[in-house]
Amino acid sequence: MKKLISNITETQGFKALILIVLTLVMLAPLSMVRSLITERAWRASEVKQEISSAAGGTLRFSGPVLKVPGIRRIEKVYVSSEGRTTSEFHDEEFSQWYTPENLNIKIILDTENKYRGIFYTPVFTGSLYLEGSFLPEKIGADTADNEKLFPEQAELVIPFFNQKGIKNVETALWQDAGLSFLPGDRGLGLDSGGIYSLSPVQSETGESDLPVKFNIIIAVGGAETVAFLPLGTVNRAEIQGNWPSPSFSGLCLPDNHVITETGFSAEWNCSSLSSGLPVSWNEKTAPGNLAYNEYSADCYYPEDTSTSYIRTDLINVHDHYEQNERAAKYAVLFILIPFITLFMFEHFFNRKIHIIQYILAGTANIIFFLLLLSFSEHISFNLSYLVSSAAVTLMLGLYTYSVLGKDKKAWYITPVMISVYLFLFITLQSEDWALLIGSSGVFAITGFLMFVTRKIDFYQSR
Repeated sequence: MKKLISNITETQGFKALILIVLTLVMLAPLSMVRSLITERAWRASEVKQEISSAAGGTLRFSGPVLKVPGIRRIEKVYVSSEGRTTSEFHDEEFSQWYTPENLNIKIILDTENKYRGIFYTPVFTGSLYLEGSFLPEKIGADTADNEKLFPEQAELVIPFFNQKGIKNVETALWQDAGLSFLPGDRGLGLDSGGIYSLSPVQSETGESDLPVKFNIIIAVGGAETVAFLPLGTVNRAEIQGNWPSPSFSGLCLPDNHVITETGFSAEWNCSSLSSGLPVSWNEKTAPGNLAYNEYSADCYYPEDTSTSYIRTDLINVHDHYEQNERAAKYAVLFILIPFITLFMFEHFFNRKIHIIQYILAGTANIIFFLLLLSFSEHISFNLSYLVSSAAVTLMLGLYTYSVLGKDKKAWYITPVMISVYLFLFITLQSEDWALLIGSSGVFAITGFLMFVTRKIDFYQSR
């Protein structure tokens, strides 16, 4: 019985089976490495949020909206117990909201990476230019017969998602008169905050039908993202910045954009016809994407209008945590290939390698991913990859040379590992082609191993 067991355990097939089991066991420390990558990425995201919040967060705003107060005469009918009908009238206040006829938005950003320890995120300061006009003739044109507006009491409201993003109002002109802004959105509820100012308009019974123009410059700040809602009937927007890697998304993409290593510029042109946003409303005439606010008797935009924002994200193109995670997905190859290479040394060079030595070779390649993660937090990912792969390849080559009794053939493992690391690097660099390159590479490796091992008698004793 002992001889039978000895005969089985001494076969090439048994050794190959042990290596398969050992590969599965090595997946446990590999999963710990991937958990560490996730943990570090989460920590980086948390610090980025802290930096972003301190800098003012996302700069999200909407084009100016004109709030015109009004009174609506309501008739209430009462029926007495005797069946007699009486009615009485009372007035209730309401607000009519109007968007600009023309709206020009220009944003100029000065951006830099803000660090906290080894973590960083892009923050910016800049100027927001708002220019446009309202048509007095449209105020009151869509009200009912029982409604009366007071344009001379109108207020200009500029909604902002985060009040911290407003540094200062540098210029504010309403026709030729100055505006004095106060915090608040006057019940609009379009974003979580905003500013407003009394902005009287020629009465609907007045003689002037000339556009009422506004010109506003606001010093702003924030981090990572700029987003705006184009509320005008006709909108034109432009963003300029010194950031080399913007990402455009949202309601529509830029009509024109230029991106260089030193900055970018982008232009949008859109209208209320393409955005689907209303040009005027109150709580009774609000379309489906507006909701009634029972507490203020005004209207507000619900969350789902986030898809109507035009958005620009300032991103760091090479997220080393994402690249580390992608690299770790191929880690099983870096366990299998050293095992297979050493197994080939045993078979073709008639050398015996202990299972512990296999484990150490596999561990060295797992350590590669720890080194890659550690170095990439301090230097560029590409340089981190070069340093980590060179260190592990050299260590594995020297170790194999020593294990095989300083046989020069032991250095064969070095070009094998260089090829594998080069394959992974090319895969990581080609994000759009990564799946094709990866699957083709695995197919080629499998085919090569099938070719090399086709004549091995796994029942043969070692």
